[in-house]
Amino acid sequence: MDSRFTDVAAAELIKLRTLPDVAATVGATLLGVPGLALVLHAAAPEPPGDAAASAATDVGIQAIEYGQVGLILLGVLAAATECSGRQIHTTLTSVPDRPLLAVGKTVAHLMTAAVTAVLAVAALAIVSERRPSFGALLGAVAYLLLISVLAYAVALLTRDVLAALVIMLGLVYVASPLLTRVTTVAGYLPDRAGRQMYQTASSYDATLTALQGGVLMTPCVALTLALAAVMFIRRDA
Repeated sequence: MDSRFTDVAAAELIKLRTLPDVAATVGATLLGVPGLALVLHAAAPEPPGDAAASAATDVGIQAIEYGQVGLILLGVLAAATECSGRQIHTTLTSVPDRPLLAVGKTVAHLMTAAVTAVLAVAALAIVSERRPSFGALLGAVAYLLLISVLAYAVALLTRDVLAALVIMLGLVYVASPLLTRVTTVAGYLPDRAGRQMYQTASSYDATLTALQGGVLMTPCVALTLALAAVMFIRRDA
């Protein structure tokens, strides 16, 4: 079983790395996150006095808000590219054990997303005028990984790249911001809660602490992933 799992995970990782869209997404994310930080630093007005240092940190963090698109797209492509076409039939012929295949695909995505998140946040820290705290950087990596896994799970459920992107981008950039203006309950949505893991005290009024945000987001993502895995195993290709 261990040898089979290793072989399947390695094959899925190689397959993922050779997809042109995935390679382009990873490259764009690694360049885009620090690039956004530089642009935001250059465009931000200089606040007076002691607020300057805090504002510089906040500007760097804002790059995560926009740069997460890359990790979302990575998750969607990892799950839906194969399922939306006929390639999944070939894969299932090679690996008829669906639970094993589901685990292998998920591990391949986790490894790719984790490396991408770590490198993107490290690049952001290097170019930031004032480096965020280690806790904030670690929280940013955790958030990017979790949001990518959530996108992966949604794409595995929908089996469609466009549908998964609409759902994820709609949640992160439309539904959550709009609901936040209406009710404080929106602060408990997975993406909003997860953002607390890397926000500074001056970023915005926090409903949750960093730890609480991570504790809330993680099981939400895990449950969605579990549901997606069950659906992948049980339904027809």
